[in-house]
Amino acid sequence: MKVYLEALVIELFSILKALNLTGFGFDDFLRDLLSLAIPSLIYCLII
Repeated sequence: MKVYLEALVIELFSILKALNLTGFGFDDFLRDLLSLAIPSLIYCLII
């Protein structure tokens, strides 16, 4: 499970870097992502 989470985090950071480089609305996107990702991570950790 830990390996899966690490891969997921690495994937997310690579996406964020790519979006940031294209001048995407980074702050808004990050806020939306965190609001989705945090409950998902908590759910994964419980299981």
